[in-house]
Order: sequence, then structure tokens, then C-alpha cells
Amino acid sequence: MGKRQLAIRDLDQAVRLGPQLEQAKELLEEVQRNILKQASNQPPQVGQGNPPPTPPTSTTPATPIQVVDVRQPPPETTVQVFIVDFPDAPPPTLVPGRMPLGAPFFPSETVTFEVKPDWLYVIETQPTPWWMSVHVSGKQWREDGSTFDFPVSGVKSPDMGRIPVLARNAAAGPGVFRITTDREGPHKFEVTVTGTANDHGGSFRNATLIQPGTRITGELWPVFESSDWFEFLAEAEEKYVIELDQGTADGISFGIAMVRYRLLSNPFLMSDLITIQAIKSGLHRIRVSGTGGTYTLTVRLGGSYNRGRRTYSHPHQLTGVPTGPAASTCAGLSVSAESALFAAMVESG
Repeated sequence: MGKRQLAIRDLDQAVRLGPQLEQAKELLEEVQRNILKQASNQPPQVGQGNPPPTPPTSTTPATPIQVVDVRQPPPETTVQVFIVDFPDAPPPTLVPGRMPLGAPFFPSETVTFEVKPDWLYVIETQPTPWWMSVHVSGKQWREDGSTFDFPVSGVKSPDMGRIPVLARNAAAGPGVFRITTDREGPHKFEVTVTGTANDHGGSFRNATLIQPGTRITGELWPVFESSDWFEFLAEAEEKYVIELDQGTADGISFGIAMVRYRLLSNPFLMSDLITIQAIKSGLHRIRVSGTGGTYTLTVRLGGSYNRGRRTYSHPHQLTGVPTGPAASTCAGLSVSAESALFAAMVESG
């Protein structure tokens, strides 16, 4: 058979087998797809494949905590540095035949620094000058919402190169410090003004909001009449307990104010607990005052309060707490608006 005839025969066979080859190709692809599908449905072997899915977490709410600690972010700080130069002072004019009169001449320099309201500023000088004074002008809020001028000054005698000054609550003006020197010859002082934002508001206008059932910490500055203000939303006829743990502070006084800022308790109350019953719904404010140190303040809702290991609770209605003859019970009143009523069975005659 010649080459031409062989080529014609192979071409005829290819034409006849073409559809069969196409069907075989499709069948092979179908088998491959089935194998891959079965493999994906099988669980992964140890050390192979994807890790087992994470079991779903429970959505059951956690048990509520009666008192929650509220953590405050660290206060903001600023640092301002000034170099105060004193040139060589000219000698005093001497007149022949006369003694120099008056006090010796001590040169002074005045520098202005930036002040933010309700911030504490500590002015430190190196080396220690002979005399140093600081003045901060500003305004103080009254409880009726008005303001009045309340400049703050601090003066340190020799060998005291550090002054803390608390800028008052309203818009404060620039601060000014004056350095007086008794050194001779050219010299300089480096003054560092470190400002720290108050952790809580210094007046009722910028009081820190605290939710009943929370505990919050604070710190009073080591300056005269440092105070922190808090406020919480009280519901009418509900009773609230405010506790103060003095921590590192000594002799802190605190008071509770109603919606119109009227102090219910003595503003100089040296106590660690106040209980009130809200007359009407609204913001009630707490003022904590002292001369430095840390403290913890707790506000909680409830008709009882703890004294040691005992819990006292008495209603404010006319039904009172029944007591028998020769019986005794304990109670405590914290403010002038609080009352506790009792009932006793007596016989005629």
C-alpha cells in the first residue's frame, strides 16, 4: 500500500473516531470534578487542611456589677521653657562726700506664659533666684452662673524656686512670673512652666458626669482651695448614697448640691458618707474640696447604707418601721432634707 493510500485511511479513521474522543474527554473531566467534590466534603485530617471552626461564643449578658470603677485617662500636660538673662548691672552712682542711700538695687525681669483655664501650673527656676513671684489673672464662676475677677498670685522667698499656681475656672488670662536677682555680673535663669490639666472640673459649670453605681478616682492639687465637681442624674423620690474614701488625702470636705446649686449639706462637712432622697429629677452635683491628695468617690442607688458591718434602712413614709416597747433600732440622717419614720404600739394609760 502506498503512502497516499495510508494517509487517506488514517484520515478516515480520525474522522470516525473524533466524536468518541470528544465524549471520552468530557467523561474524564466529569470524573475529575466528582473527585474534587468528594474531597472537599471530607473532614480535614490532623495536620492537614483548614483548622476546625471556632465554636460560637455565648451571647448571654454578663451579670451586672453593682459598682464599676471608672478609669480616667492620664491628664494632658504642657511644658514651656524660658531663659531669663541678666546683663552686668551698672554700678550705682557714687557722689564724693555722700553715703549711698536707700536699699540695694536688685534687678528684675518679667516673662509672660500661656495659661489655660482650670489647669495647674508649676513654675520651677534653676538656679534658685533671690525672689520670685507669679500672677495669673482670670475669672471665677459664681453658683448663679455669673463670673467675677479672681486673680491668683504666688510669691516665694529666697531659696524657694518652685511655685504651684491653679488657674481658675473661667477664661484665664496670660500668666506672668517675675524673677528678682541679687547676683552680680551677667547671669541667666532657666524657668520651666509645667501645666497639667485638671482631672475633674473645678466648678459646677464643667463638672464630671458620674453614673450611679460607679466608682471614680480623683486628685486634689496641693494649692489653696482645690476642688473637684461631679454631677449625676437623679430620679425623683429615689435615695442615693455618696461615699468618699480619702485615700492619701487628709481632711477632705465634700457636699451635695441640688438642681439649683443649693448645698444640701455643709460645704465643709468632714465626713465620708452622705445620703439623700431626690426631691425632683435632675442633675445633682457633688463638690470635693481639700489641699491635696487622692480620693475615691462612689455614687450608688439604694435606700440603705453601710456603717461597718451593719446596714440601716428606714422608710420616709408615714407607715414607719414598727418597734415594740423597750426595743431599739439604729438610723442615720445626713442632710436637713432627710427623715426616717418609726411606729410604736402603745396602750392607753
